[in-house]
Amino acid sequence: MDKNSFLIYLDYEEQFNLLNNEEIGILMRAIIKYEKTREIPQLEGMVKMAFSFIRTQLDRDREKYNKKCEKNKENGLRGGRPKKPNGFKETEGLNEKPKKPDNDNEEDDVVVNDNDIKKKNTKKKFVKPNIEEIKEYCNKRKNNIDTQYFYDYYQSNGWKVGKNAMKDWQATIRTWERRNKSGQDDKEDFLNG
Repeated sequence: MDKNSFLIYLDYEEQFNLLNNEEIGILMRAIIKYEKTREIPQLEGMVKMAFSFIRTQLDRDREKYNKKCEKNKENGLRGGRPKKPNGFKETEGLNEKPKKPDNDNEEDDVVVNDNDIKKKNTKKKFVKPNIEEIKEYCNKRKNNIDTQYFYDYYQSNGWKVGKNAMKDWQATIRTWERRNKSGQDDKEDFLNG
């Protein structure tokens, strides 16, 4: 198989440092010609010595490349990549996606029986309430919270409590109730903190 590229290693810098710019140019042309034609160029002195070191690595890289191509060809003739062992998951090993950090608010998978049947408890997604839902909830609790103010306040800040996204608007209303009962005005309290 014809290659259309080759590696130049940072280790070559040692040989390049022994040469002047003109000699490095001669060496690079010799390397490219050798990689294309496999002909050993006629070189002299330090350039010849540097080329001999680099040529050894070029030959190793080409041999490694050819072996890989041959193995891929054999696998292709057999129908492609070898089958994965039983029980192997696509996400195992290097292909595994990073896991989300554990969060105490999320519920984990729970083993239901000895047959390893798992029941997935999913995290409840926050759904922004409308003003009617808030009024209904506050009327049911008889808490005297200004529902329009509550709605406008959280609507304006993206339904966040402090810097965190709101998870449960009913719980937030109950917090406002407790603060009202303790003598704090909900408007002042939430504007200040």
